[in-house]
Amino acid sequence: MKKRDRFQEKFPNEFEFIKQLKSPWAIQDFLDTLPYNLKGDTFYSPSKVLEHKTADCFEGAIFSAASLFIQGHKPLIVDLVADPRKDDDHLLAVYKIHGLWGAIAKSKFTGLKFRDPVFKNIRELVMSYFDDYVNEVGEKTLVKYSKKPLNLMVFGERWLTSERVDFVANYLIRREQTGSYERVVPMNKKIHYRNADPLLLRAAMLGYPK
Repeated sequence: MKKRDRFQEKFPNEFEFIKQLKSPWAIQDFLDTLPYNLKGDTFYSPSKVLEHKTADCFEGAIFSAASLFIQGHKPLIVDLVADPRKDDDHLLAVYKIHGLWGAIAKSKFTGLKFRDPVFKNIRELVMSYFDDYVNEVGEKTLVKYSKKPLNLMVFGERWLTSERVDFVANYLIRREQTGSYERVVPMNKKIHYRNADPLLLRAAMLGYPK
């Protein structure tokens, strides 16, 4: 039995809802209607996102990957790693159309969400987030990213049918330690970043949860 069929069997209502999200644009539009999940470390699966009607960036990416999978895409995610002293990591669900990459994401920050499929490779896509990847005081914090998208099918059907998908987060932590991530700037290069200007920071936080 195909994994999407197993999801349909276990969660028929959720499957039918997701089937109506017929494009990456529609998936992002739905994500944008959900309040940002501020509970912390809930690791909701796609079905739980629909049940609780909320998602954080990790849960939004997993839900988006499931939605893309149901539409016929590979369920791929890319991990963005921030300076841990200054900010949190971010997760993207990525997709490819006509050989070009785009992304879907849930974020508290305006500029860390959707990307149209116009990027030739993953680095191009990731670097489109660099100037928008700021913390609450405007510091640019993106440090590195997973060079190769992770296909969630490595977990079989668990990532689709479990209630929590914290095992995906744990896998990403281990993967980062294997050297399969690339730095935005080589470690031996010391570069001073200009903080986001006040207008950009204000725009970035227009949707920030109160």
